Amino acid sequence: MVTALTSEAPTPSRTASPAFLATCLVATGVENGALNVRACAGIQCPVLRVAREGDRFEVFGEANGWLNVGEGWVNAQFCRKDGYE
Repeated sequence: MVTALTSEAPTPSRTASPAFLATCLVATGVENGALNVRACAGIQCPVLRVAREGDRFEVFGEANGWLNVGEGWVNAQFCRKDGYE
């Protein structure tokens, strides 16, 4: 006798993306200025990419003068926050 085995594919779980707190606008004060997006909150952390004057980020958290912008961290001194300044 042959018994058929059935297996249901697992249903993917839906995880809510974290809500952002505010947005911030890169504002270095220098025409064509640039702001490093870093892997962690500190100047010793590797640079992941360079943001340009006027770029906008969603802010997910803040620690020791650094903003978590999802893809990395930026120095809060050079990113003007909208919504809570």
